[in-house]
Amino acid sequence: MFASMELFLMVTFLLQKYNIAPERPIQCDLENPDLLTPRQADVRLRFLPRRPSNVGGILTRTV
Repeated sequence: MFASMELFLMVTFLLQKYNIAPERPIQCDLENPDLLTPRQADVRLRFLPRRPSNVGGILTRTV
């Protein structure tokens, strides 16, 4: 039970910090019954940061 909670927290952390996109566009037919086969393991993903690296500079205000 504890391991599944840790896994959930790690996945939600990644989803909050990164935009996850396929490396190349994926062509798929949603009507194809073979779509649910284990072919999805061949998909490579890119993890793009949601915020620029200089977030501190953006958030500073001048008074």
